[in-house]
Amino acid sequence: MILAEWAPLLAVLGISPAMAVAFARLRVWRVLTLPAVALPLWLGGYYVWHLPPVYEAALRHPSSLLHLEHAWYFGTGLLMWWPLVQDIPRRATSGFRAAYAFAAFVLAAPLGLMLALLPSAAYGFYAEATPRIWGLSPLADQQLAGITMLAEQGIVLSVVFAYWFRRFLVEEGAS
Repeated sequence: MILAEWAPLLAVLGISPAMAVAFARLRVWRVLTLPAVALPLWLGGYYVWHLPPVYEAALRHPSSLLHLEHAWYFGTGLLMWWPLVQDIPRRATSGFRAAYAFAAFVLAAPLGLMLALLPSAAYGFYAEATPRIWGLSPLADQQLAGITMLAEQGIVLSVVFAYWFRRFLVEEGAS
């Protein structure tokens, strides 16, 4: 969650207007930061990297696939946050940004919810792991991870949604 949401958000917030202009000169950056491209890449990565065979392969190859997974999370996180934070290469309206943040949560939430509600552990790697941290069973560990993922995304994306929705209401003279 830190690599896919917090770190990319903070990195995008830290980009100066001059740096954003430099990025926007790259055609590939302009395409990848289109909301219709960025959000599916971010969501697709979340879901694909959590498929049990893919997830376990990354854990079994920590010097290669796990690094690729983390780079994917960070890179697509940058793309996902860009339209919410930056005005270059295109300035999205506050209403659009609120809807985008809402869509990001609604579309990402099922993964955390699924991990929290599955009746058995999805990842054999953790089922075989010893010692058990805090004495949690593999299922309880997975459920806690799903709840944590869902809560973190809910908090972060709700705050971003509320910010942009409030700005939208002010701009529309409704508040």
